[in-house]
Amino acid sequence: MLEDHQRAARIANEPNVAWHHFLRSRFVGRSLAGDGETGFAVAIQAVAQQSEFEAELRGCVEYFSDPAFPVVFEFAGMLQIETREISIQETPLNRVPRNYAGQFSENGRVLTLRMLGAERSAGKAFHLIHEETLAALLDG
Repeated sequence: MLEDHQRAARIANEPNVAWHHFLRSRFVGRSLAGDGETGFAVAIQAVAQQSEFEAELRGCVEYFSDPAFPVVFEFAGMLQIETREISIQETPLNRVPRNYAGQFSENGRVLTLRMLGAERSAGKAFHLIHEETLAALLDG
């Protein structure tokens, strides 16, 4: 049986809907800890194309668990348009920022990220699903 992120990545987009249609969206998934209780989200709020190859991203990274309020940090990032690769850096106050790198699926509905360590070593990959796509998968 396929996991939710695998199912989401296989959904065919409507004609004339490219992967980048999903960029200014919220992507949600489970925590990095993998405990199933804590969630993680990336909400991309602004996209500014810098060249035909790159775009700058701005938004928020959210860490949440029920019933607590989410912890939210702003981020800045870059997107390599041709390869769909993304890098983001939190801009928190009073702590060391976390860096993430990853890639959007071909259809743009899944964002796979890895947290980068101090030496830019990549951690375990985790998958975030376009929020509306995830809702449709869970309803269906």
